Amino acid sequence: FTGYIGRVGVCEVLENSDAMKKLIAAKGSVPEMQKLAIQEGMIPLQLDGLLKVLRWLTTLDDILPMLATMPR
Repeated sequence: FTGYIGRVGVCEVLENSDAMKKLIAAKGSVPEMQKLAIQEGMIPLQLDGLLKVLRWLTTLDDILPMLATMPR
């Protein structure tokens, strides 16, 4: 517990499923796309960061700047 070796990415990965392709083609709204993505298993960026804090892979101080700049 004296530091970290290497880097850990905090990321959000959107799978382009058939349902998502249809929603994009239908010009669905961003909130609709976010809802579908989460229903299909996507972990939102903020949650991924917080989960990595809980797993001791990073610190809250490291992800707070990212959380502060996220749209609400």
